[in-house]
Amino acid sequence: MQERELLIVGGGIAGALLAWQSHFRGITFKLIISPTMQATSDAASGQINPVVFKRFVKSWLADEAIDCAKKIYSQISSYQSNEGLDFFCNQKILKLFANSDQLEIAERKSKNDLARYARNFSDDGKYHFINAPYGSLEVEESGYLRVRDFLAFTKQFFAQDIISSDFAFDGLKCEDKESGRNYSYLGISFSKLLLATGVWGFSAEEAA
Repeated sequence: MQERELLIVGGGIAGALLAWQSHFRGITFKLIISPTMQATSDAASGQINPVVFKRFVKSWLADEAIDCAKKIYSQISSYQSNEGLDFFCNQKILKLFANSDQLEIAERKSKNDLARYARNFSDDGKYHFINAPYGSLEVEESGYLRVRDFLAFTKQFFAQDIISSDFAFDGLKCEDKESGRNYSYLGISFSKLLLATGVWGFSAEEAA
């Protein structure tokens, strides 16, 4: 029986990041990816925007998330054997204001809460080719993740640690806790199970 510290279930962004973080920390794992169910991440745009435009406030944990994303994806990108593209790409977002009230609120908040991200209110003709009578702003430090490239590289890099299988809870077996390995599944002994399957991963009966 193979021994691992973690069993990670899910082949989307969450499962991939758990695998990478385990790798960086020297934690042994197996990653189960379903061969029949499409990961929700396959349809994700990967867009990262630190500003909520509806209220012109920072997204929840924006500072921490942006800094973490840049660091972790840059680190993962460096593992490519050739000089491939970075998985995280910086790309500014241009927000067009729908009315003068939005412009006033955004200008006020850009001096405080959004000071890190809101830049270059376009009253200088920079975007003269865009019809924006109420003005606009650029969002700095926004960008997107190359989701498909990232997931494909993750599967390639951890090929020896991936199990292609549909996970089923009834396949879990509880082992002797005194051994330090509490569970087993498909011939793998492990102490912790991490579910990263999203809302479509299991039925309500399985998750109960």
